[in-house]
Amino acid sequence: MLDLATEFEKLAQGNAIWVTASNRQSRFWLQEYHEYQSQSRPAWPSPRIVPWSAWTRYLLNQCAYHQSVPTLLTSAQSLWLWDEIIKQSQYADWLISSQQTAAKAYEGWQQLQQWQLPLSKVLPESVDHEAFIQWAHSYEQQLEQHRWLDEQQLNGWLASKAQQLAIEPHQSIAFIGFHQKTPAQESLMKRAAETAPSIVDTLPTAEAISFGGQQFNQFDDECRGICDWLLEQLERKPDGQFAVVVPDLDKKRQTVAAILREHLHPETLSLPLLEVPLFNISVGVPLRQFPFVRHTLCLLKLMAGSIEQDELAELLKSSFIFMQVNERNLCRSLAYQLPDMRRQQWTLKHLLHWLSHHKLAEQLSTFIELLTELVEQTDYESALLAPELWAAEMTQWLQRWQWPGHTTSSSVEYQLYQQLVEQIKLVRQLHHLQSETSFKTVIRFLEGQIEGQVFQAKSAGEPIQILGLYEAVGLRFDGLWISGLSNEVLPEAPAANSFLPLSLVRQNQMPGAGPERELEYAKTLLGALTQSSEQVVMSYFAGDGDRELGPCRLTAEWIEHWSPKEVDSRPLLSVNEIPYEWFNDGVGWRYEESLLKGGSSFIQAQFLCPFKAYMEFRLGIREQEQSGLGIDARDRGHAVHKALQILWEQLQRQSTLLQMSEEDLLGLVDDTLQSVVDYSVSDSKVERRLEIDRCREVILELFELEKQRPGFQVIERESAVNIQIQGMTISGRIDRIDQIDSGQKVIVDYKTGSPKTSLWFSERLGDAQLPLYALSDKDNVGGLCFARLKPREVGFAGVTEETDWLPGVKTVDKQRVAHPPESWNDFLQQVESKLHVAITEIQDGEASVTPARTLNACNFCPYDSVCRINEVEQSQEASL
Repeated sequence: MLDLATEFEKLAQGNAIWVTASNRQSRFWLQEYHEYQSQSRPAWPSPRIVPWSAWTRYLLNQCAYHQSVPTLLTSAQSLWLWDEIIKQSQYADWLISSQQTAAKAYEGWQQLQQWQLPLSKVLPESVDHEAFIQWAHSYEQQLEQHRWLDEQQLNGWLASKAQQLAIEPHQSIAFIGFHQKTPAQESLMKRAAETAPSIVDTLPTAEAISFGGQQFNQFDDECRGICDWLLEQLERKPDGQFAVVVPDLDKKRQTVAAILREHLHPETLSLPLLEVPLFNISVGVPLRQFPFVRHTLCLLKLMAGSIEQDELAELLKSSFIFMQVNERNLCRSLAYQLPDMRRQQWTLKHLLHWLSHHKLAEQLSTFIELLTELVEQTDYESALLAPELWAAEMTQWLQRWQWPGHTTSSSVEYQLYQQLVEQIKLVRQLHHLQSETSFKTVIRFLEGQIEGQVFQAKSAGEPIQILGLYEAVGLRFDGLWISGLSNEVLPEAPAANSFLPLSLVRQNQMPGAGPERELEYAKTLLGALTQSSEQVVMSYFAGDGDRELGPCRLTAEWIEHWSPKEVDSRPLLSVNEIPYEWFNDGVGWRYEESLLKGGSSFIQAQFLCPFKAYMEFRLGIREQEQSGLGIDARDRGHAVHKALQILWEQLQRQSTLLQMSEEDLLGLVDDTLQSVVDYSVSDSKVERRLEIDRCREVILELFELEKQRPGFQVIERESAVNIQIQGMTISGRIDRIDQIDSGQKVIVDYKTGSPKTSLWFSERLGDAQLPLYALSDKDNVGGLCFARLKPREVGFAGVTEETDWLPGVKTVDKQRVAHPPESWNDFLQQVESKLHVAITEIQDGEASVTPARTLNACNFCPYDSVCRINEVEQSQEASL
């Protein structure tokens, strides 16, 4: 164990250097040193306490005084090289993501360097190993050809240059916090010891004199128990430093933060309010999760070429870039119209064309002028420039977009801004790899850098540190709680890199070698953690869903008995009873217009839930629609609708269909589909071909069923109708109206999904469109039917006045519902009565939160966070 007072004096005299295993340890011991010196001196020299990475770079720079040294690549540069090599290899076509594959393969290569194993040791046992060997050979050839040095090669390279290492003979070197070292690190430490024989390889420890073991029912209970303990510690020692270790903190961060914010509220303390937050969570948030970062990337990608529809929607709603307040509000509303444009990829030219021809163009004049200027100035599709020039261009473009906006930045937002600016500056590093490159390549390099970055706001000296399983090693605290020590946490399950042969991994005891190695590692880790404080508490939770957990057996060395703990789930902060005044807000403004905007969709929403209908069609609140993979369902439906419209315009009657040969009918269908399944459906030739095949199959199958019907003719296609109910006009468009030879009409609606006609008979109409259309000509309409256009489910579904009008369709009195109508007229009267109720509710402004549960009204509803029906129902259940 180090004598801190003695070692701190050596640091002050310049006779020692501390090399820590992590940046966190370096910051911690710098703070400890300054606090120690402040107790006895008004001023003192800065110590040499540096993390391993800074120390090795210092040694490299010192070697440069004696000889020419290779160029050291950053991890981002190395990873980009691996990605480029993999994309150009013969295996590229078999990969889902070259970037993820490159990250995993590069990790395997790093492990070889850390264990000082040449590539020749990797004997292929699978295709993955063969691919890895090929990629690694290419990578090493590039390093040698350009005289580059990978970060993971640095330790071995420095060890081979021991004579040039700038270590003064009188200096002592203390390696702090290395509870496990790689062979490459050990090799360099050994070489350094030859120059500085007073080297120390140790860990400043605190001999634990107090241990406790606690058992909780669930993880949430464990977190609340930790809060109780932390409050006790702060009451006992307000100026103390306490730590909580949480395994899998990256996955549990949100839950932990929520419970800590709730229970560690400043008002729960009897001591004066602190000037800093009570706790800091060490695990950062992926940089790309922040809207500020995503929006900036979307903007740069738009300048480089094109972005997805969802990315443009985020950009239009962003507050970090461009335009005046009124234009920003208009652009936010335009974001919700993007799905209606049926375009998945957007360029600056597409955006400019859309906005220039939009009805809001005059109100967006400033924004349109900016887009026009940028379109004229940024045609860089084939341009090749030096990376540093691209970095300068990106900065100028962002400034032109008035980035990062005009809002006042918080401390966290300013730190995000600085980190992102640094990432853009690092684009210059691409110069070592390519002297000139395209803008798309630069953006891909920037995305790769950001992808692996996390953001952690700077610590403000919080008294409580929430750390991951490996972050407390090498630090000291006044109290330490190690949570989640169940039998599923330690030792961890072995997980070797898939690109390295398992035999090689086991032979050299590399990560994932087997249970024995993980067991030994877990013992070392726990031992190091227990030396971080004189007071250590260990805990675990016994239940995880349906699974029962037990304590980690490795804890038996310190914990003899686990004490079961019950905690109060209520917040510690009490809130005084406030008298509430209740009022019914289930009625909004009356609907005074004579035309129902939204048509049958508004009525349908009113049947499902009046509140949902009011939010969507009266207030115009829409959910931002997310685009999915493949062809959009609406594009698919529109293509089939259009094809059948064109086909029946030519066929007109069933008799024409019956007279056509199979060959002629197939040719007619194919010609029609070629004209309607175009680039508006998909940019991919393969997708369009597959969609044509799918449409052909369902249309021909539908025609076979049409041939089995009694004689009919198609008298209307895409027919516009207006229905009058209680003085209100509801407009709609009917896909098709057939007239059978007996004179009655059948309304046909094309559906590419699986519609349910039983919804027409529910108390509140679950599907109002076709029943509403029936009222447009109720004296002559005798049937409502869906033409189901789904592969392997093609058919008719509906109701008719008489039997045998449509294959598989029964009359209304034969429907499998609880109380079927006795006749067609009864069915129409019931429909009309229900529609009158819905229209009356709309006119009265009915907006109560009364969802039709039998119709699954709350499923996929975007307004649950506003109506809070789930919270209300849970509260009602709890009070019973």
